Amino acid sequence: MFPALLIVPPIVAAIISFCVVKVFEKPIAAILSRIIKDEVSRFFIKYVKLATYLVGISRGIRIFQLYEDMRKLNADNQDFDWIDILWMSGIYGTIIGTLQAIVHIYLWLFLLLSLLYIMVKVLESLEAKLK
Repeated sequence: MFPALLIVPPIVAAIISFCVVKVFEKPIAAILSRIIKDEVSRFFIKYVKLATYLVGISRGIRIFQLYEDMRKLNADNQDFDWIDILWMSGIYGTIIGTLQAIVHIYLWLFLLLSLLYIMVKVLESLEAKLK
């Protein structure tokens, strides 16, 4: 029972995130390619997709609700193999935490690259005006 509670919600959240990405993929790509008329816009589009999946999956799963349900079942004297439960929830938490840290780093990289891109474009326009 409990392994299903750890497997099914991420799958449902991933399917919903996939649908959201598919619906908004073309509009976001059009907006970013219009703002950034360079090859770099593809990187930003990939970042937005990654962030959408990660936020959708990590926020779509209520791990604290699972802990509360486990406590209630334990209070009702249900037999639980707590070692397996701790391992599964620990691995799940590690995966989500790792992905969130990676997206956080990508966000800072995204911001830095955006500023550098703007600086390069400003310098290029100034150089073109001086010639």
